[in-house]
Amino acid sequence: MPDAMTIDTLIRNRLHELAEPRLAEFNRRLMPGVGRHVLGVRVPSLRRLAAELARRDDAAGWLATDPAGMSFEEVVMRGLLVGRLKTDADTWLARVAAYVPLIDNWAACDIPCSSFTAIRRQAERGWAFLMPYTDSDEEYAQRFGLVMLLDHYVNDGWIDRTLARLSATPTHGYYAQMAQAWALSVCFVKYPEKTLPHLDGGSLTPGVRRMTLQKIAESRRLTDPWREIIRQMRTRQ
Repeated sequence: MPDAMTIDTLIRNRLHELAEPRLAEFNRRLMPGVGRHVLGVRVPSLRRLAAELARRDDAAGWLATDPAGMSFEEVVMRGLLVGRLKTDADTWLARVAAYVPLIDNWAACDIPCSSFTAIRRQAERGWAFLMPYTDSDEEYAQRFGLVMLLDHYVNDGWIDRTLARLSATPTHGYYAQMAQAWALSVCFVKYPEKTLPHLDGGSLTPGVRRMTLQKIAESRRLTDPWREIIRQMRTRQ
C-alpha cells in the first residue's frame, strides 16, 4: 500500500527541504535555457532520495503523472526513478522514451543516463532503441543518445560499433557536439589505438575534432606518449 503522504507531496516537500538557494543560482548559470524552476538540490541528495522513493508502491504511478509545472529537480527525479525501478524490457524502454522529451538542458540528460544500466542487459535491443536518438536533429534528444553510448557502450564488446557511430554522426547544436566530443575523448583514453584513426583524417567536423582533442588533453589518465601525439595533432589544427 502507498504511504499515507502521496508521493507527489513527499517529493516536493523533501526537495524543498534539501534546496539551497545559492546553489540554485549557480546551477541556473550552468544550464542556460533551462525552462523549469531550479531549486538547488545536490546530485548525491537526489540519488539518495530516488533510492528511498523506489521502495514505494506508488513510485511507478508517479512516472505517468503530468510533468507540467515540475521543477528541474522533479524532472531529474523522474529519470533517476526510471533507472531504479525494476520492470520488463518493454515497459522500461517506454519509460525512457517518455523521459527524453522532458530534457531541456545537459544536466537533465547526463544525471539520469548513468543510472540507465538496465540497457546493458538487453544491449542489442538497446542499441537499436538509441540509434534514432543519435540521428535526431533535436539537440537534447541527440545528446541523450550520445551520452547513453558513452555511459553504456564504451567497452570491449561494443567499442568498434560505438566509434563508427560517434565518428560518422552529424551533430546538431552545441550540447550535442559536446556530447560527441566527450564520448570520443573517453573512447580515446580507454582505446587509443582504435580511436586514433577516427580523429586523424576521420569524418568529424573541425569544431568537434577540436573539442575532442582538447578534452583528451585534459584527461589525467592519458599516458605521456599518447599525450605527445595529441599535442602534435592539436598544433596541426
